[in-house]
Amino acid sequence: MTMEEFERIADQALVSIAAGHDAFWQGNLLEPRLWEDLRIEMQRRLRRSTGEPHAIVTFSFGGESA
Repeated sequence: MTMEEFERIADQALVSIAAGHDAFWQGNLLEPRLWEDLRIEMQRRLRRSTGEPHAIVTFSFGGESA
């Protein structure tokens, strides 16, 4: 495996931990470069659990949601 492949595996593990129910117990924050990967993972989980194939997850930071 290449170093890039190992880094991608590590990134996927970090996103999986952040998406899990006990992410705060780990004490680490997800790097901003992985936020989009987290959004995609949460969207995948929402679609799988609701059966809605076109559900979209969005995140909003620093403002009030509409």
